Amino acid sequence: MDTVVSTDRLTKAFGDVLAVDRLSLEVGAGEIYGFLGLNGAGKTTTIRMLLGMIRPTGGSADVFGNTVGPNAHELWSRVGYLVEMPYSYPQLTVKENLEVIRRLRLMDDPNAVDRVMDLMALTKYADRRTRTLSQGNEQRLGIARAIIHEPELLILDEPANGLDPAGVVEIRELLKRLSRERGVTVFMSSHILAEVARLATRIGIIHEGRLLEEFDSDQLDARLRPRLHIDSRDREAARLVLESKGFRPVTVGDGILELASEDAINNPDRIARLLVESGQPPTLLQVRQQDLETHFLQMVNASGDEQNERV
Repeated sequence: MDTVVSTDRLTKAFGDVLAVDRLSLEVGAGEIYGFLGLNGAGKTTTIRMLLGMIRPTGGSADVFGNTVGPNAHELWSRVGYLVEMPYSYPQLTVKENLEVIRRLRLMDDPNAVDRVMDLMALTKYADRRTRTLSQGNEQRLGIARAIIHEPELLILDEPANGLDPAGVVEIRELLKRLSRERGVTVFMSSHILAEVARLATRIGIIHEGRLLEEFDSDQLDARLRPRLHIDSRDREAARLVLESKGFRPVTVGDGILELASEDAINNPDRIARLLVESGQPPTLLQVRQQDLETHFLQMVNASGDEQNERV
């Protein structure tokens, strides 16, 4: 698979703040890469460096095998992008805004505007000034601007921002179709973890500027391991019982105890018997599959613990 996007120890500092810290990643042709992180994790700064909007402090970013920089003008005819909030000319209509982009892109096809409006369900808003659009329709217009010239690479910063649930599904299906049918590569940042899990073929987790983890979507189930959830009338007493038998319970949402060991997960009856015989019968004993959100938060929290240990 050809590499479309790659970074090598990409770094960006704003004064004393290290926004992106030696980030190295690769995105192959036709992939949908989900770039996950909390607000302030470095997602948008990375995207701005990929697009040449800001210069890195160190390292490099390559797109289609060319280093992004002042002389990389030929790249941008192959790239569509949406960064942070979508922008438009507020006094112009939706159709006029897209016509401006068509001409700036030097596109000869006069039907391109109508085609992309139809694709993004914007045709009924064609003659409406963009300053009157809802946030969701502004987002649709931003994506329309990004794809009007049928780019080979889409770089999207929070593409589902402001969309209602139906709109989120539409964008998901659009990106899947572009990837599957046209071989478009998609690099998208998001904090909507469930949506990324449904869409991305590869996922990277960034926190405080550092890439914590990368994995293919077909590896997701293996990483989202099951857990045994336990509750009792006296949670602290139940915890002490489990610890006395060599288990390592942790407290999760609503104070419920969680065991991650295979022994506990494969033998919940043993755990139940152990608690009953110790006078702490469980009121809940359930094996639950971990989701991407839980895995993400565990990775972020583990990273924070490591940082604290270094300090």
